[in-house]
Amino acid sequence: MTIWGEPRPGTEAYVVKQEAERRRKIAREAGLDTLLSGTYHKEGLRHYESWFKRDHNKKWVHPDVSQIVSGRDEVNGKQVPFVEFLMAGRRYKVTSRERLGEDTTYNDLTLYMNGHRVFEVAEEVYSDQYATTYRPFNIHAYVNDEWVSDFRELRAHHQRMLEQASIELAEDSKRLQETKEAFGIGAMPISAQVPDAPDGVSRALPQTKTPLSGNRVGIWMAIVILVILGVWWVMR
Repeated sequence: MTIWGEPRPGTEAYVVKQEAERRRKIAREAGLDTLLSGTYHKEGLRHYESWFKRDHNKKWVHPDVSQIVSGRDEVNGKQVPFVEFLMAGRRYKVTSRERLGEDTTYNDLTLYMNGHRVFEVAEEVYSDQYATTYRPFNIHAYVNDEWVSDFRELRAHHQRMLEQASIELAEDSKRLQETKEAFGIGAMPISAQVPDAPDGVSRALPQTKTPLSGNRVGIWMAIVILVILGVWWVMR
């Protein structure tokens, strides 16, 4: 039985397909598909140029990123969005090409490094009235992983900024004052910190009763034994 589109074992086409599958598996297990997809969509790489131009958003752009350009390329008569930037001496470009299936919208996210395609992931696109999400489901290209450390750093920087923004929001003086007024809370004293004791921990720990020392326990045991022997001697 012939399987349509399946190369015969021993042919070059068969060897190439097997190697491509092996590399695709390596990339998927390393999470490179979600790395590129997440960095571009969730971590906002596609918005880098507009963020960089605004002082209040500039902090979201990794400090090692420069020469950011975004726009659209014309590919087969269609406008394909892209973002291009320089980082660690490497010129990166990511294009996002949307295409329609029978029931689903797909997106091909392609990464170029110094003008060469090094990675490409296919995504399923889900949209509702609240948000659009992208789910990687296939890897179309994987040439090398020289770009991986830079993109992991982009994601890490975004996470650090999220944590910082969360703290700033939680401790915002205006919000704090509004909460105090809403709940009738006056000035709250900040608990004084206990200074470190010479041993580093003794003053910080609650004091408990010291158990009987070994010598005292031994004395009491000797007395009990003598009493028992005395009773035995009298009753024998």
